[in-house]
Amino acid sequence: MINKDERAFMFLGGICSFTAGTCYPVSAIFLGELLYILISYGYIPDEEFRKKRDENALGFVIIAIVSFISNCLQFASWKKVGEGLTFKLRKLGFQKILNMRASWLDEPENSPGTLSSRLGSDTQIVNGITSTVVNIQISNLGALVSGLCIGFIYEWRTTLVALGCFPIIAVAGALQAKFVQGFSEQTDAGYKNSGNLIQEAVINMRTVISFGNQDAFLKSYDKRLELPQKIIEPKAHNAGFFFGLSQFLQFITYGLVIFIGAVFVKEFGVDTKNMYIAVFSVMNAAVGAGNNNAFMTDIGTAYNAAKNLLNLLDEKDENQLHKEEIFDPISDFSKFKGEIEFKDVVFKYPTRNKYVLNGISFKISPGQKCAFVGPSGCGKSTIMQILLRFYEIEAGSISIDGLDYKKYDIQGLRAQYGFVGQEPILFQGTIKENIIYNTQNTTQSQLDLVAEQANAKKFIENNEFEGEIDEKQNLGQGYNRQVGSKGNFLSGGQKQRIAIARAIIKQPKILLLDEATSALDNKNEQLVQQSLDKLMEGKTTLSIAHRISTIKDSDQIFVFEAGLIVEKGKYQDLIAKKGYFYRLERGDIK
Repeated sequence: MINKDERAFMFLGGICSFTAGTCYPVSAIFLGELLYILISYGYIPDEEFRKKRDENALGFVIIAIVSFISNCLQFASWKKVGEGLTFKLRKLGFQKILNMRASWLDEPENSPGTLSSRLGSDTQIVNGITSTVVNIQISNLGALVSGLCIGFIYEWRTTLVALGCFPIIAVAGALQAKFVQGFSEQTDAGYKNSGNLIQEAVINMRTVISFGNQDAFLKSYDKRLELPQKIIEPKAHNAGFFFGLSQFLQFITYGLVIFIGAVFVKEFGVDTKNMYIAVFSVMNAAVGAGNNNAFMTDIGTAYNAAKNLLNLLDEKDENQLHKEEIFDPISDFSKFKGEIEFKDVVFKYPTRNKYVLNGISFKISPGQKCAFVGPSGCGKSTIMQILLRFYEIEAGSISIDGLDYKKYDIQGLRAQYGFVGQEPILFQGTIKENIIYNTQNTTQSQLDLVAEQANAKKFIENNEFEGEIDEKQNLGQGYNRQVGSKGNFLSGGQKQRIAIARAIIKQPKILLLDEATSALDNKNEQLVQQSLDKLMEGKTTLSIAHRISTIKDSDQIFVFEAGLIVEKGKYQDLIAKKGYFYRLERGDIK
């Protein structure tokens, strides 16, 4: 996942981070020298005093330059690695989600919110660990190693004493770093909960306003904010206490080590300058070690985030599963006709216990127009979802053109379908982009042809758009007109005709029409039905109808009840039987 260039940046970032970490302990050498010559002022010649002063001041300038260069390079290097890793994780994760089966997406743990969190917040957590925490850890390691080395070189006895106090200093540094970071992390859940309410209110603002429910939302928002406020008050006292304790421990330890160092100077003739250098260098090393401990929680959080992402990437998508089932799927559709046959098909959704299809069988010849009718929940739409390979059947068989439908390449098979649903799904972009969706090398003449076949060309070219209009925005003209979020800049009928044009341009062999006119008024329904009639010519068509009048011309009508086909035939024949379909048509069955 990390390429050669990024590994080079990791190496450069590691070297620079370690170097940056050594700057504070090394500065202890020059600080100790300066303190010593200041104490010695009047006891050494002025010329020697100025020389040592200038030399040590120059040492600080050199450290400043090294610190500037190393910090610039380490920050840039680790940031590049972190952003590169985040980009790849998001891209691979999104690619994986797009190729997963619908049954996987139905599982509660794979809800849209959870998956968005994985690609959004989890990848950002991994980014933060890579670009910030690892960087700081290596810097602190540099401080620890260089501080101890300098301490033992200049004054090993004082260094051993400081080392004995090391746990105290480390704990103090950890407490300080943790509370400097802020204790707001503990209130994130409450603020996230209130943020969800804001999102819900904004998305459904028209409904909120229409019911005059703004005050209720505001009260609910205030209530959700109470939780983080209740958490903050006691935590603030605790934070203040532990921050003060960390400062107390650090200064007490400093005093203790310097006191013992002074005893060593008097009793054992330890050099004062070397004692100062050892104390300052080791103290810097100890605080760095304490800071490392403060990031243990962040590392644990990052581990869980990375685990979630890797679990997602390890999931087998539908293409991988299909290759395991069929070694060499059929990808040549040049002779594809569109004959469909179901034999004793049994199916239930993975998240439900009740069977939706209970052994249904039917056959549709190429070019036939067939309709599925029946009460809600009887299994009509399930047929289409199975044909689109969203789900796998539990028993029975399905063949297309006489071959097991599993033997076909999934993407190639889906390309033979033209699907128009009850609620047209349009994506943010132009009308042209929505019509040519996932088709290649489309010419303007082809675009005009499919728009005309879908009864959409007139309103597109004349700019007769009927959706929500935002006069402040330049929405474009004709095919370059922006459709808005979910197509809200178009009317329902116009959106449906764009969806039909999108289905036509694929030149599908099989049409799947799932109550394509049910959400429209009479005027728009007539226009859309005319478009559908043109679209169905010469194609195998499966229609789910909410109005019996729209399927009277069907070659076959299959009547569903409780997952079974209870009647089939042409409209006039079914009416003449005066059976289930007859009662359905009269409205006796809902």
